[in-house]
Amino acid sequence: MSYCVNCGVELERTQKKCPLCGVKVINPMEKEAPEDKKTFPETRDELKKTERAFWFKFISIICVVPIATCVLLNLLYDSRLTWSVFVIAGVFMLWAFSTSPFYFRKFRYITMMSVDLAAVLTGLFVIESMVAGKGWFLSIALPVAVYCFVSLGIVIYLTRIKILKGLRVTSALVLSITLLIFMLEILIDLYTASAISLFWSWFVIAPCLSIVLLLFILEKNQRVREAFARRLHF
Repeated sequence: MSYCVNCGVELERTQKKCPLCGVKVINPMEKEAPEDKKTFPETRDELKKTERAFWFKFISIICVVPIATCVLLNLLYDSRLTWSVFVIAGVFMLWAFSTSPFYFRKFRYITMMSVDLAAVLTGLFVIESMVAGKGWFLSIALPVAVYCFVSLGIVIYLTRIKILKGLRVTSALVLSITLLIFMLEILIDLYTASAISLFWSWFVIAPCLSIVLLLFILEKNQRVREAFARRLHF
């Protein structure tokens, strides 16, 4: 076992340079060994058309089984569709999330997330049509779903263009969750009482903001970052 003479990170036997600081590794006690093949390729190979078709059909068949079973039982006992509609809506949303990566030859996260958003809104609209209380789809479900997908899309975009990286990605996600909780209580208050009285959301917002502040401090402290990288090997 050898360690980097510069930063002290643990090294693999066949490594020629330190993965953390890039210092050349020279160990006179060990014979030179061929470099191991990399576990992951440099570029991601897109799924072949046959593989995409197989997984699409496989997931679809799995989702059809609970839908068919619940519909059959519902018709046998109630002679009409009642509770099985909730199963259909839920499985449909799960099916859309599971199969959306296989719709396209190349990875397009905006298009993929748009399909997922449409599936979620469709499923929630169907669920609302089956329950007694009305109006929560437009008042709560629609704005919450749109916010979640838009905020996630922004984080992904900023990560792809290298504005967000490392701990900043985690900070952005936690901050998005904080804003979501804040918005959720406002929407629920307006839907139930037509007045805003912020109460329970602070119990979630306070620790989330503390986590964001902690991650910001860690991101700014180079010595702490290097210590984490050395011990966690990244």
